[in-house]
Amino acid sequence: MGKGGCIINNPRRYVKPSETNNLYFCPFGALWPRPLPIPTVVVIPDIQEVFYPYFFIKLELYYRDYHYRGSTQIANRVITISNFSKETIVKRHRIPAKKVVVAYPHIDPIFFGAKKLTAENNRPIPFSEFILYPANQWLHKNHDGLLKAIQSLKKKGL
Repeated sequence: MGKGGCIINNPRRYVKPSETNNLYFCPFGALWPRPLPIPTVVVIPDIQEVFYPYFFIKLELYYRDYHYRGSTQIANRVITISNFSKETIVKRHRIPAKKVVVAYPHIDPIFFGAKKLTAENNRPIPFSEFILYPANQWLHKNHDGLLKAIQSLKKKGL
């Protein structure tokens, strides 16, 4: 696909392909604008709305079906996070498997030593006193289940 990339600040005003604009990378699920006259890559982590439609309002279901399907069909490559996601995208969106690439989520090794880090006051960070769970407040993120599991572990002394 060549070197460089294309950044579109205003999707309605596309910059023509050149040596520096020869690939459009869209990490947010919906390839927009489309179609484009250069190779395109879109990231779609999953299509969970197919399996759990009750987690989404009707407008979101319509948006995902229209934009995700349209994006996977027109993009040159689709990046997803698991073989399961790849298989479901290929089957449900009717696209060739060779078009979809699996890139597993990765944790930077710097976080493996986080307990050794110190806070600004030069004391160890009290990891046992808090939890960080970065997620949207969508029903399918199951925050209630997470909090119940933590409570259960705490009762067991873990």
